[in-house]
Amino acid sequence: MPGGRPSKITTVVAIDANGQEITAADRIIQCIRMGGYHETAAAAAGVDKTTLYEWLKVGAHATDLHHRQGIPLRKLTAHQQRCMEFSHAVAEAEAIAEMDDVATLAELAQGGRIQRTVTTKRDAEGKVLEATERTETLQPNAAVLTWRLERRHPDRWGRRRIEVSGPDGDAIPVEVRVASIVAAARAFHGETPAIDARATEVDDDQAGEG
Repeated sequence: MPGGRPSKITTVVAIDANGQEITAADRIIQCIRMGGYHETAAAAAGVDKTTLYEWLKVGAHATDLHHRQGIPLRKLTAHQQRCMEFSHAVAEAEAIAEMDDVATLAELAQGGRIQRTVTTKRDAEGKVLEATERTETLQPNAAVLTWRLERRHPDRWGRRRIEVSGPDGDAIPVEVRVASIVAAARAFHGETPAIDARATEVDDDQAGEG
């Protein structure tokens, strides 16, 4: 909005290619649907972040009045109704953006996505001499698949930390530390840890120290 920042949810901030007016609310919803943060979306619409949160607050209150307390819509102000519609649209935009990300992650994890790369050769004057298109089917991405499993099933796939410090935070001798790590690794994989005498040996000189 030239000369200032939109203070009303219905303020027109742009006109699209079809001549349709885009309001501040429309622009914020578009940005959130594309995966933008609330504050970034507000800035793109020329709206102060405190104004955005105030609209959402009014919308949440209006929703409570209408759906929980049974207040008819006609009893709400026009601003309350617009904010309620806006808050619902923001929630929907967030859900759509999240599901788009989930679909992309699933595609990357499972593989099979088609990727097309165009390589262009130009002469010294920038004229196109040759354009080559290469089509590639992406393979399953183990890193993405593991990442998803860790977050969806942390009890089974979450990473476990191994503590390697002695009493009072003192360092543990290398031999004992190795034995502990090996035992922890075997326990993690469900194996019965075997005691390796070599890993726990302490020579006579070490035993006499202190």
